[in-house]
Amino acid sequence: MTYLNWSRFYKGLRYLGQPRKVLGRMTGPKVLLVSVPKSGTHLLLHTLALFPTLRNKGSILGAQEIDILNRISEIKPGQIVRIHERRTDEIDVLLESRNILALFIIRDPRDVCVSRMHYIMRECEHPKHDYYKSLSNNFERLNATITGYEGEYLDDRNIWVGSIDFYFRILLNWIGQPRTLTIKFEDLVGFKGGGDSQAQKKTIMKIARHLRVKLPSENLTYIADNAFSINSATFRRGQIGSWRDELKLEHILKFKEVAGQLLIDLGYESNLDW
Repeated sequence: MTYLNWSRFYKGLRYLGQPRKVLGRMTGPKVLLVSVPKSGTHLLLHTLALFPTLRNKGSILGAQEIDILNRISEIKPGQIVRIHERRTDEIDVLLESRNILALFIIRDPRDVCVSRMHYIMRECEHPKHDYYKSLSNNFERLNATITGYEGEYLDDRNIWVGSIDFYFRILLNWIGQPRTLTIKFEDLVGFKGGGDSQAQKKTIMKIARHLRVKLPSENLTYIADNAFSINSATFRRGQIGSWRDELKLEHILKFKEVAGQLLIDLGYESNLDW
């Protein structure tokens, strides 16, 4: 055999040791993972990949609309594909006609701001890295993340220059759709991320019911115990409420002005008195 054939042979052996993954290729759900960036994409993806019949098949990021639609239409049984795209009528048609089920994960926008700022500063190839680096300190960078910005560092590729409110609301039309289950990062992360183990298990079971996957108790326990993982290039802390350590009073006042209603709409606050 050639090297390539040997590679395929051993890959086949590995799958023989995972009969449920093989079964997933025939009977598993087709899953579209949708998220506001920095809202727990990796957490949800890693959780889903622990399901007996599911496997990660990559992302659709920065593609043209026709390419996005084509890639969604190609999702096969047992595959998880992730996007950060607004729901459209064309996507709705594909979900219905191809029997694809969507999961939409959101996170406290204040934590998203903090996570996004650190991520952009860490990633030198990020299209907004130069702009963030040009700012004097993290105080200014957090302000820019909350309020949005514009300037010489932005070009046609940079679609997000708006506020954190805009950043979220362009994707919120996924909420309430019949083929979409919306979950919160805070309910899925478990005690390792500052959450609650019972809420985590309930959320995993909600996901299983939505995807029409039977999940025995031993599988549920295994998934909950292993969902929180630091093995991601985008991972930093993965904790609930980290905004309290970094947002100053000026940031909080600005956030209430720019996106206070967003927090209320998403159920993270009941009013602006926080």
